[in-house]
Amino acid sequence: MLSQGVGYAITALGYIASAGGKPVLVKDIAQAADIPPAYLAKIVHSLGKRGIVVTQRGVGGGVTLARPATEISLHDLAAALQ
Repeated sequence: MLSQGVGYAITALGYIASAGGKPVLVKDIAQAADIPPAYLAKIVHSLGKRGIVVTQRGVGGGVTLARPATEISLHDLAAALQ
């Protein structure tokens, strides 16, 4: 059984992928997907440490995928969030 965090990560990555490579703010993802922003920030941090997403701070910053969405597996997400 997958955790709620993995479900949130799947939803967030889908939103990031739909942005077409443009950086997306965590607060925008959280609002669009109805995910608690603080919890999503922790998930994004974990995904960043595993090389699944890239985060950039500052003006024009946000979250982007580190590799094509087709190369990110469910196993990658579950391992990053365990």
